Amino acid sequence: YEIIVIDDFSSDKTVEVIEKNYPFIKLIKNSRNLWKSASVAKWIQNSNWNFIFLIDADLIWLTKENIKNILRPILWQQYDVTISFLKNSIPLFPFKKIDYCSGQRVISKAILMQEINKIKELKSYWLEVFINYLIIKNKLSIKVIKWKNVENDFHHKKDGFIRWWWKNLKIWHNILKHWNWIIWVYKMNIELEKLLK
Repeated sequence: YEIIVIDDFSSDKTVEVIEKNYPFIKLIKNSRNLWKSASVAKWIQNSNWNFIFLIDADLIWLTKENIKNILRPILWQQYDVTISFLKNSIPLFPFKKIDYCSGQRVISKAILMQEINKIKELKSYWLEVFINYLIIKNKLSIKVIKWKNVENDFHHKKDGFIRWWWKNLKIWHNILKHWNWIIWVYKMNIELEKLLK
């Protein structure tokens, strides 16, 4: 395996900490902020493995066992895709079996490379939704992995409560101003649940 970290021109000490303490990690440093999707696309292109394990940086209580659990069904060739379901996942009602926005997934690099240029151009939080589209298009079997101990901290501690709520309101404003998008997301969830094994 290989571990790749993309530093998207951050102002924290990510680069310093990795270079000093984790020489085995492949570090890619962006010279300017490219945002999530373009950074992930760069990471995919620099990977040397057949499968990509996408994981958000803001998880708490993550263990080695959680990582083994999400990788095992792929490595044993039981499923095409694994997606995590966190302790504080908020699935779209009434879909209780899958978190379509989960940032933790294992998927074939070849599937992602088919649309790598589109991935580079995705805005905001569209990466996970676009990967769902690829899963549905390619009829990939899905295994949801429940991480009952793992949570997303949602940045409310880092950003402060008011700034965190403002960011979330902006996301939902973008979603709700395109009401037909909500219908499409419901249809997408129906198709994803059909692929659950």
